[in-house]
Amino acid sequence: MRRGFTLIELLAVFGVIAILVAISVPAVFAAREAARKAECQNNLRQVGIALHAFATGDPSNRFCTGASDFHFDGCPDSYGWIADVVNSSTVDAGGMLCPGSTAVGSETLAHLLGDPAPGNGSAGSSDFWYYGEAGVMGAADEDEDYQSQLQSGICASTIATTVGSAGDVGAGADLTVGSSVDPAAAQTILRDGYNTNYTASWFLVRGGLERIDDDQTAVNSIALNATRGPLTTLLMDNSGVFSNTLPFVGCGAPAQALEMKATDNTLVTLVAGLTDERNESFLDSGSELAESFTMGPSYVTGSTVAGLYKDIGTAVPLTAESDGFIDDENVDASMTNYVSNPGTVNGQSLDHLLQDSRGWAARHGAGSKKSLNLLMADGSVQNFVDENGDSFFNPGFRGVAAINGFDGDTVDLPPAKVTSSVGLPPKRNRRIR
Repeated sequence: MRRGFTLIELLAVFGVIAILVAISVPAVFAAREAARKAECQNNLRQVGIALHAFATGDPSNRFCTGASDFHFDGCPDSYGWIADVVNSSTVDAGGMLCPGSTAVGSETLAHLLGDPAPGNGSAGSSDFWYYGEAGVMGAADEDEDYQSQLQSGICASTIATTVGSAGDVGAGADLTVGSSVDPAAAQTILRDGYNTNYTASWFLVRGGLERIDDDQTAVNSIALNATRGPLTTLLMDNSGVFSNTLPFVGCGAPAQALEMKATDNTLVTLVAGLTDERNESFLDSGSELAESFTMGPSYVTGSTVAGLYKDIGTAVPLTAESDGFIDDENVDASMTNYVSNPGTVNGQSLDHLLQDSRGWAARHGAGSKKSLNLLMADGSVQNFVDENGDSFFNPGFRGVAAINGFDGDTVDLPPAKVTSSVGLPPKRNRRIR
């Protein structure tokens, strides 16, 4: 007669199995996360190759034509770094999303569906401030290129826009988006691969602040016409920073997450679901979207990180006398301070401006020490650890309240590894490492 298992033996077997599962499951998850991290790094390397290839063929040797952002740069199938790499048949950006991110695309998808920029009214129909050609400081409607950028590509037939009058120097034009925006534009953008959940750096898409008369610097730093425009190889090569410290593209933070811990803010999501011609879902309503680009030079006022731009939701033109401009001396002092001792630049005054890096987020790893992949200007991809677990990467801001995203003064992007100055210093000021 065959002897069966006793209860104790069965329990022992189950115990061994449980131990083996407990040992193997974390290893499986770690292996999967390592694979996602490696896939993300490979995606960014391909993007780096595409950007350098674009610069080689561009008459102005720009690395791209700007941000993939309908509000500020134009229709995303014709303008912006995503359009550049897709149209050159170098990269299928839409098929190379960050695998560690919960964002399904860029916030520009919401723009295309009529959802205005934060602070600019309700979805579906709105006026918002549009800023046009790089370095052109006059009223935005004085150049036909402004409206043509918006009404290019698929946007020409699907989105009704009219550019109204603009005010003084640096003002944006009052742009009205049609009340019934056709979702075909967003659908085509997705279908043809003009989509990403990566976030471009301000350096890549804006290059630097534009100087104007009367010793003033225009500080709508997120707008094309207040900046030098997309970064060029000449500007980078003549700068005083090493290309392996100049960030280009990184894992994107949830859009409007710059103050994601404030109770009165919500993430930017799709305002409507997108379906294809067979009525099958592309993206569901409420899907998370990523920031299109980082917000550029900023400083701490009170305990809040403030960008160098006036609220684009207010219909008040910027003038040299308004708080929409700062003195050149502030910019120069910030640059001098950063070059001489970047570790002392803390963002706590206009003479200590730093780059607002909250457009990037920790998307890889597990637990409290997640990490960010950043593509640098030399084509390398570097990984940075979120040292204090706040999901953001502080370049040196001090005295910032937790409600602003940074949970303390821990520096996650050390200046020796990531350039976070107000602009690119000239080569004569190159820091020796």
